[in-house]
Amino acid sequence: MTPCAAKRQRGKWPGRLRAWLWHGFRLALFVAVCVALHLQHQARLNSGRLPLPPEETVRLVRRFVPEAVRLESRPDARGRYPVLDAQGRTLAWVLFTLPQSRHVVGFAGPANVMVVLDAQERIAGVQLLSSGDTPEHVRQVQQSGALARVLVGRRADQVEQVPVPDGVSGATLTFLAAVESVRYRLTGRHQGLRFPSPLQVEELRDLLPSAHRLEKLPGRQVQRYRVLDRRGKLLGWAVRGSPATDRVVGYQGPNDLLLVFDPGWRLLGFKLRQWFDNQPYVDYVRQDPDFQRLFQGRTLDQLARLDLEEAEIEGVSGATMTSMAVAQGLVVAAEALRREQRQGTSLRWSAQSGMTAAVILAAVLVGYTPLRRKRWATRTLQLLVLGYLGFYAAEMLSLVVLVGWVQNGVPWRLGPTLAGMGALALLLPALTGRNWYCHHACPFGAWQMLLRRRVPWQLSVPRRWEQRLRRVPGMLVMLVVGALVLELPLELAQLEPFHAFLWRLAGWGTLSVFLLGTLAALVRPLAYCRYGCPTGRVLQWVRFQRHAARPTWSDAGALLLVAVSWVSLWF
Repeated sequence: MTPCAAKRQRGKWPGRLRAWLWHGFRLALFVAVCVALHLQHQARLNSGRLPLPPEETVRLVRRFVPEAVRLESRPDARGRYPVLDAQGRTLAWVLFTLPQSRHVVGFAGPANVMVVLDAQERIAGVQLLSSGDTPEHVRQVQQSGALARVLVGRRADQVEQVPVPDGVSGATLTFLAAVESVRYRLTGRHQGLRFPSPLQVEELRDLLPSAHRLEKLPGRQVQRYRVLDRRGKLLGWAVRGSPATDRVVGYQGPNDLLLVFDPGWRLLGFKLRQWFDNQPYVDYVRQDPDFQRLFQGRTLDQLARLDLEEAEIEGVSGATMTSMAVAQGLVVAAEALRREQRQGTSLRWSAQSGMTAAVILAAVLVGYTPLRRKRWATRTLQLLVLGYLGFYAAEMLSLVVLVGWVQNGVPWRLGPTLAGMGALALLLPALTGRNWYCHHACPFGAWQMLLRRRVPWQLSVPRRWEQRLRRVPGMLVMLVVGALVLELPLELAQLEPFHAFLWRLAGWGTLSVFLLGTLAALVRPLAYCRYGCPTGRVLQWVRFQRHAARPTWSDAGALLLVAVSWVSLWF
């Protein structure tokens, strides 16, 4: 290497390091705004306020309970608002799925469903009030009547066994999130009512002598605990079968079963904590070591698949019904636990998900290989992205999606391909400096590319106006963050053209932006991407820019957003 070349090489490193430091600073600003918006939204959910004014709530309730006159101002211990008639008598109860079901997310956010229970605690009516998904998706679910067909007429304790259909065309994830929200809200209220006494660590020490504390895990059908010693080492697992085993009745009623497993999920033993059967029969079962040995040592999978008749398991002499109910309860609890474990780690995958993943992979290959210089490859990708991701699957990023993820978390189990697309859209520009999503995976971007130079007359924008117009997307981002902080009613979907691909659901604002963006793209290539796209501006912000190693007005705007969003948490 010549001395001049060596000097040039040494001069690159300070500039490169400075660029990476500024890049890290901008990423930190981005994360700070996201965290503030998330904390503010969660605090709002936990505030306990009615989602609608009382008069509006009563008007909706009258659709299902015509005699309703007013609501009690305060909910009862179960979070239900009594619905009163003119004489002040309670006719029904109304409850809402938020905030209790806020972890159940569609493709962008949780659903808030109003549930009306009649005097027999049957569901008299349901109404989807709002969702973190788009207003168009909410309207599609409301107009379909699918929620009522699935839920109305069932008792609250029957909701968990309701078979859920595939969904509502064009709004499947929104519908599924609404149903799951109701199921969680109602089922959670019924857990532990028959056997309310909490599990104590002392109950486990005959099977796990070093047990020091319990760590409860989330569960709907069974109650699961980690069993830890004084140093926090895992000793095993404790599982209470209720409420899954509440339907298993012995001589006079169900029993509260406790199953204790070793760390490898092999059964160490079981106990009857509480029961509805007669005392002598229960004592016969508890004091028979041979009956315990029939199940000890079996793995969770073996216990869940156990056929009692095929295994020739017989009851305890003198307490046949009680003991066989216990045996059946062990199998039911194991089945419920395995089902919850599978649901906790499984993705909602389908043929459409596979096709979407294939298109995303094609976009990555075209974007980061020499294929991007092949006209046939780029044109084929544009048609795929426009036709499949846009008009067919409607899987694309937008402000609605990004804001929903920031406020409520990423629903990667329900929408794995959309979540994967979002991860690539944020990570690839941050690591490579190329805005992959906007150039290769955005349906409206593909549409603009297909329209490029289709008319002979092209608009030339003066430089000073070019600079001003390019500030518009950043100003829209600031508008959106300000509206979120101040809780202003702003429909994010109306600011962008993306939901126009769901043309049956799209509002006039979305369709107008789509039409104007299309006309502009005919005379100025990628006009909307340049001068109007707030989602693209967010993705551009996280992109590594080698030559942006100095402060800009955008940095000042981002600092302002950080300050405003964090100050709002205190007021």
